[in-house]
Amino acid sequence: MLEKLTPTAFEAYLGDFFELTLPDAQTMDLRLFELKRYGGRPDANRPQDMQRQESFSVVFQGSTEQPLSQGMYALSHAKMGTIDALFLVPVAQDEDGRYYEAVFN
Repeated sequence: MLEKLTPTAFEAYLGDFFELTLPDAQTMDLRLFELKRYGGRPDANRPQDMQRQESFSVVFQGSTEQPLSQGMYALSHAKMGTIDALFLVPVAQDEDGRYYEAVFN
């Protein structure tokens, strides 16, 4: 699945909700809030077939009532499918929600 996690794949679902599965099997919705592109960055230590064309991050917005700690989470989307393990980091909070970022490079 990681090879399908590209900026273009996420861009198609900006504003959509993803279902996050918590370690206790409960679920919560996160909205894909933002996509940040950082440009290409070849890595000499990775095989050619595992090179990522572009570094990027995605920011999800969640509820203010149910904070997540930094960690690995499974997310699913009706069209994009399931991401078995995505490392999310809390990055901000405001009156509209809490924000979590996943970085791909």
